[in-house]
Parts: sequence; structure tokens; C-alpha cells
Amino acid sequence: MFKKLIVICLFTSSLLFTQQSVFAEEIDESIIEEDELKKSEALVDDSEAEEELVKSAQEEERVGVNPSETELRQMLTEKALEHGIPPEILKAIAEKESQSKQFENGKPKISVIDGGIGIMQITPSRIEENRFDEDRLKYDIECNIEAGIDILLERWNDFSGGIIPRINAMDPMILENWYFALMAYNGLGLDGEGIGYNNPFSRVSTYQGQIYNIIRSNSYVQTNVSQVPFFEIIESRIMKFPSPELNWPDAITYSTQMFDAGNRAMILNELEPDDKDDYAYGNLRSVPDMQSGNPKGIPLYTEVEIISGPYYQDTNRNNHYIQYEVQGDNISGFMTSSNLRHLKEKEFAPWEKEMGAVDQEKQWTIAFNQPLNEETVQARTVYVRDDRGNGVRGTVTYNQEDMTITVKPREELYKTDRAYTLHIDGVESAEGEVLESAIQMDFSIQ
Repeated sequence: MFKKLIVICLFTSSLLFTQQSVFAEEIDESIIEEDELKKSEALVDDSEAEEELVKSAQEEERVGVNPSETELRQMLTEKALEHGIPPEILKAIAEKESQSKQFENGKPKISVIDGGIGIMQITPSRIEENRFDEDRLKYDIECNIEAGIDILLERWNDFSGGIIPRINAMDPMILENWYFALMAYNGLGLDGEGIGYNNPFSRVSTYQGQIYNIIRSNSYVQTNVSQVPFFEIIESRIMKFPSPELNWPDAITYSTQMFDAGNRAMILNELEPDDKDDYAYGNLRSVPDMQSGNPKGIPLYTEVEIISGPYYQDTNRNNHYIQYEVQGDNISGFMTSSNLRHLKEKEFAPWEKEMGAVDQEKQWTIAFNQPLNEETVQARTVYVRDDRGNGVRGTVTYNQEDMTITVKPREELYKTDRAYTLHIDGVESAEGEVLESAIQMDFSIQ
């Protein structure tokens, strides 16, 4: 019995050992599999880390080069036109966001404030929301510009969803119509005091206001944003606009960079009051290059036809304007967009009596019944055109004592084979009153 018991115990012990061995083998295999998995994961981690190091090293080696002034001007203009955006708007955004730079010191330009990337400063939240490729945004300037355009057009279309007000008929060629889209491009958020960052009635400076200032300074186009009508704003988390529409009579400034061949245009520009008469002309060049010498001054209000363009050659980075080939009465050459304006149909009231034929040196004197704002008396508000669509460069002076305006030809005498029209449009009284209607007076030369 005892021996049998021993044998049984030994057998049992042996069986237990065998089971433990099998279990141990299973444990060993599990440990091996777990170790292998860990090794595999470690290899993956090492691989990813290595890839990150390689990518980082590659980025260190990548040197970004900004395009030349001419190349960038062309790129921004063509991208804007492709999407129906006034080029003045897109160029001003690029200037405001990044000084028109994709790279700085060879590296992608990235904001330390909000992480904005590249020429259009695409922020991380925009990257996530629009699923942009971050690497391409850093190194592909065209991709970065396209991303900025996508965001701007989303904001432009916000009027259809009631997020921003609709301005008049929302003609995209009119610069003021982009007012709310620009505001929303930067953001409708509020500061710590609950005031909208871009509320024009609470802020001295707003994002959209700065954009229009850049357009005035770099494209030489004066808009009427200082005359934006009052609109109601509800400031609750973000700026909201109770009225879906804004009637803005002065929103009439057309883009000067969206002409097509065959369009008619007027030679006209806006300068500071001190320059109102000395620079009352547009420079006509023989080649489409701003650095070409000896341009010819063409009087304001001369009508021309767009023949071709645009052209972009200009080494001055601050010049956002472009050039077009134009043709008029005995003139042909290239002119900057800053000197061209869309033709506008305007009704003028006729002078109360006919003047008939006058001599070639005729000096006109027009009397008013109250003092005038002298800054509004200039070659852009008082001017003469002939019957062939040519402006006549003249000298316009104001006599404050007797409240009269004097107009006389400045360089060339009136020609005997032409008929002429004197126009008065935009002159204001000292109190800010405007003429009841624009006036014109026809005359001929004897």
C-alpha cells in the first residue's frame, strides 16, 4: 500500500510536473509573442521617430525662395481673376497677412501668435476645418494662395446663409461689396470686453479698414468705405447682423484690374489734394514696363479701349497695380490700372443757355451762390472733354472772395475742328452740400 501510494504520488507528481511544463511552455510562448509584439511596436515607434527625424532634417535642408515681385504680382492677379475676386482685394490680404511673403529666411513664414502659415497665414483651425495639406501650405505658395481664396469665398457666400449682410446686388467687381467678407475672413469674434474686433463703430482700426487702406496705398484706388452706412450689430459671443441686407449707395468703386480686351475705360486717378492738378493725367508708356523711361502724360477723362493685358513687369513690391495695352484717339501704348476707371453712365443737367463759338484761349468763369470747399475744386471735378473722347488738361482755380471757379486750357489751346463740353461734378459747398445735379456746358471754337 505504501509503495503503491508512493508510486501514485510519484506519478501524480510526475503528471503535475508534466502539466507545469506544458503550462510553462505556453507561458514561454506567450511571453515570446508579447516580447515580439513589443519589439515590433518598438520598431514601428523607432521607424516613426526616424521618419520624423528624416522629415525634420529634410525640412532643415529645404530652403524656400519667394517669387520675384513680377512673378508674385502675376500669380496673385491670375488666381484672383480665375475665381472672380478683384485682384486688389487678394493682394491686399496677402500684404496685410504676411507682407506678401511665403518664406522668411528660407523657412515657411509661421506666425508666433496663432500659428498662421505662409503668404495667406492659414491657421491650424482652418487647416483642420478645411482639411488642408499642412506640408503643402508651408512649401507650395500656390497651394497657400488657393487655401486663402477658398476661405475668402466661403466668407463671401456667408451672405446667402444670413451670417453677414448682403450689400446691394453683391456685384463681386465692386470693391466695397467685399466689406463683410473681409471682416469675416479675419473673424467675427469679440474681445474680453465683449466688443467685436472688427466693429467699425467701436474701433478706430479694423481688419477690413486696413485692407482698403492697402488698396488705396498700393493699388491707388480710393474706395468709399469711410462712408459705410450704419448697420446694427449684436455682440453675443460673435458679431451678428439682424438685418440681412445693407443698402449702400456709395458702394460704387469697380475693380481696376478686371478689364477684358474690348472694354472701354476712362483715364482717371485719385491723388491727394496737394497733387490735384499737377498730376491730372495718366502716364502712357511704349512698353509694358514701369521702369521704362519717357512716359507721355494723357489728360484725365480721355476715353480708351483695352487692347490686351494684363502685364506685370515691375520690380517695386509695393506696386499692386498692373498694366494694360490701350488705344484711343491718336494714342496707343501701355497704361497702369491705377490710371484706368470703368466708364460710368451719368446724367448731366445742361447749362441754362447755349454758349456758341468761343476763341481758342477761352477762360471760363463760373459763379456760385455760396462758398465752396476748396479741396473739391480740382481737375477731377471740373473738366473739359472734346467730341472725340479726349480729356483736355486745364488749370482750375477757385477765388474764395467772389466764390468763382476759373477754367482755362493748360498746355494746348482748344482746336478749331472740335466741339467741347465743360463738366462740373463733385464740387461741394463749404458746408458739405453738393450740387443738385451735375452740370455740363457745350461750346465750339471759332
